[in-house]
Amino acid sequence: MNQPLNELVHQGFASLSARTFGARLLVFMLGLASSVILARTLGPEGRGAFALLIAFATMLTILVNLGLHSANIYYGAGYRHNLADIIGNSLTVAFLVGVVLIISGIGLSYVPQINHFLETNLVKPHMLWLILSSIPFSLLSTYLSSILLSHGHVSRFNLSNICQSALQLAFFILLLLLFQQGLEGSVIAYVSSVLATTLIVVSWTRSLAPLKFRWNCELLRDFIRYGLKANLGHIAQILNYRLDMFLVAYFLNPAEVGFYAIAVGMAERIWMIPDSINTVLFPKISAARECEANALTPMVSRHTSFLVTMIAVGAALIAKPFVITVYGPEFAPSVLPFLLLLPGVMILSLGKILANDLAGRGKPEYWTIGAWVSLGLTLVLDLLLIPHWGIAGAAVASSLSYTLGAAIVVGAFRKIAKIGFKEITVLERADTQVYKSFILVTIAKLWRRSSSK
Repeated sequence: MNQPLNELVHQGFASLSARTFGARLLVFMLGLASSVILARTLGPEGRGAFALLIAFATMLTILVNLGLHSANIYYGAGYRHNLADIIGNSLTVAFLVGVVLIISGIGLSYVPQINHFLETNLVKPHMLWLILSSIPFSLLSTYLSSILLSHGHVSRFNLSNICQSALQLAFFILLLLLFQQGLEGSVIAYVSSVLATTLIVVSWTRSLAPLKFRWNCELLRDFIRYGLKANLGHIAQILNYRLDMFLVAYFLNPAEVGFYAIAVGMAERIWMIPDSINTVLFPKISAARECEANALTPMVSRHTSFLVTMIAVGAALIAKPFVITVYGPEFAPSVLPFLLLLPGVMILSLGKILANDLAGRGKPEYWTIGAWVSLGLTLVLDLLLIPHWGIAGAAVASSLSYTLGAAIVVGAFRKIAKIGFKEITVLERADTQVYKSFILVTIAKLWRRSSSK
């Protein structure tokens, strides 16, 4: 068996990736149910307002997290530092950054221009304050989950994502369907799910080391030095993912934001495949030798490209009947932007895999460069296209910018790893053995389990 196949099958890479994908698929189903409840109870305008609030919370969380989640994985996977210090620093940073952010956010909500934008999009100030209050807990949950992942607790990492989606769905059912609390209820449901999930992750992390506030300056300096290189890319990318949402709100209206939110949400679900694989790939590459990384990543990227393409084609074929049946005929305008987003989503899937390989080699800056260049193109194209083409223009802008960002990462990977483009994109005949071997191993495990009962 060749080295890549040995890595994928015997060392559990494929198994862990498959389980992670299964967990993300469950998260998708739970999220889909939540999305349907939101769409059916809030309508396009309310759905758009909720999408803006969540986009705001997501962007702020990425902006202020200093990249410690990436540093926790990179350094933790090799057991390079004391775990209690890593946890203590994470706890301290989450608390301090969260407090500063809440105070700053409340102050900004009183700025007339910002307040007018919120009112125009049906968002009341206290809803924004509620969202802000969840960010320190979201940061802490992200930091601690990354520590669990770095120490091999992939199942608990996956379960934390499942818990938040399941809890959010439960709160939506309670507050939107049973008590009919509308937009405000949806915000309370989101915040409650974040708080509950954080408590669960805290309880798991306590089994690894005590949770105490610590301030190890030398350790924090190393982590921030690495984390900022990675996080600058995450900041640009999340702005790239969500900037168009705010510009649609600025140029158009809350209903159009609602339509576009559905399209974006559907398109981004395709990233479950590369994101699931990256959950396992990043810590593995961080702990691997260069020859092992050069053997593993090309095979992973080929299979990812193949699977993403198949799913994207299938999604395109059923998009219109799916949207009309699940969300309702009033959300039919979401179909065209979804289709226009697909090419960029497919190409960026490859970029995501290679970016995590580079980050695992200690070179996250290439993702950062690609993300910022991509963001610049998004901004220019959004300003040009949204006023004339509406949400279709926003989708075209995003798709083109995703392609540019992926191209930069692919070029950097090829230069560093000295691997050809065909080797990372086109399935080889021997690749079918991966599926065959994985299926046989899985069947054997299931047979042993059933025989032992």
